[in-house]
Amino acid sequence: MIRLGLSQFRASCRVWLTASFVFLVAGWLIGFCLTGILSIQQALATGLTLAEDPTPLFIMPLVFGSITLFFVLGGLIRSVIQALRAEYALWLITGATPTQIAVLVAVQLGLTGLISSLVGDLLALQTLPSLYHLLQVKIGAAMLPTVAFHFSPQGFVATGLLMTLTCFIIGLLRTKQALRRFQLTAKTAPVRGPMVRLTLAGIGLLACVGAILFAPQPHHSTQALALHFIQPLYFALICLVLLQVLGGRALLTWLLNMVTKATRWLPQGGARTAGWQVAADGERTATTLVPVLVVQTLIIGLYALLFGMADTAAISFPNVWVAFLAYIGAPLILVIANIVSVAMLKGAVQKPNLAQLSLLGFTRGQLIQERGIESGLQLIVLLLAAGLSDSSLYGLVVLACRKAGIANNMQLATTAGVSLVIAGTTALVLWLIDVVVILRQ
Repeated sequence: MIRLGLSQFRASCRVWLTASFVFLVAGWLIGFCLTGILSIQQALATGLTLAEDPTPLFIMPLVFGSITLFFVLGGLIRSVIQALRAEYALWLITGATPTQIAVLVAVQLGLTGLISSLVGDLLALQTLPSLYHLLQVKIGAAMLPTVAFHFSPQGFVATGLLMTLTCFIIGLLRTKQALRRFQLTAKTAPVRGPMVRLTLAGIGLLACVGAILFAPQPHHSTQALALHFIQPLYFALICLVLLQVLGGRALLTWLLNMVTKATRWLPQGGARTAGWQVAADGERTATTLVPVLVVQTLIIGLYALLFGMADTAAISFPNVWVAFLAYIGAPLILVIANIVSVAMLKGAVQKPNLAQLSLLGFTRGQLIQERGIESGLQLIVLLLAAGLSDSSLYGLVVLACRKAGIANNMQLATTAGVSLVIAGTTALVLWLIDVVVILRQ
């Protein structure tokens, strides 16, 4: 199967190379972190004394980036299978089992990850010194001491192996699910595991609300009161993220259907066509938007934890930078790269649709306008979903502050602004890639 996977990769390399941007960015991120870790450890081994060891600042993005990669590649695999749907259907007709198809996809995914990661690692070596210096300016030399970064053969090999194994395992785990979703394999009995996990996450969120609502108020200082309620807020954020990971696709698909129904009352034209287009492509759009929603929730959740109940005069902004880079930096970078990769794959898939609209009389300008309306509808849906999660976090912070008797420093304007910027950037990137595809049509 490995040999067949390599042959299949040669036949469909254009599709995989189109999707390779997220792998390139992931390879850059892994190479960036591993080069930093190995260079720091080498400096410490030679007797260099550091006031602060910056190694955790490279380890945390590596861990959270790997977790994010697991989730975003699921949507990418679905997009690739949709682009190559006829080929995989032919494999199944000729007698290949879903497990064999999964191995084929996993081999191609691992090879794409290997090639992209090695290139990304070389790019990381070139960009690491300048980016590290920029972080020194923002955070301070006390927390990020000066370290000489060098090319590491061990890091180069480790980046390739880690990326290849990660992609291969994700390919094996996610391909069967994607085949069932596109009805290329027979449906089996419904799996209750996701529903059970979704229920447990909902119960966990309600338990966090109860822990805040019925917690006895400790008679301590203001700082101690804030710390007393931080833990349930932290677990509430985890439960909310799990709810979005498990049920976000269904929520976004439902919101897309509700928003597009409103366009059916509009006169015939680009807006109404855009509504039908979004409704027809709702599940794939929802798959693309779920990682964006999760990262947006993590950013707002980190803002709530750092600023919601804290004394603003005592906040250390270098520590805020460190927290953001350690927990949010890598997922944010990978989600943006995933949006670009999925949108580029969508561009290759939607060429027949654009040709059909052109036959119906749409000019290039009208196609660009119609795709812009589609992106606007996606912007509205993402803002509605973000509003649900933001209001939940804001309500929890307000409840905790009232229970503790301290001021709430979480600003709704800041929360709404962050959500608007993230949703607007996502819609703009999707629209710009559509414009490029239309102009090249």
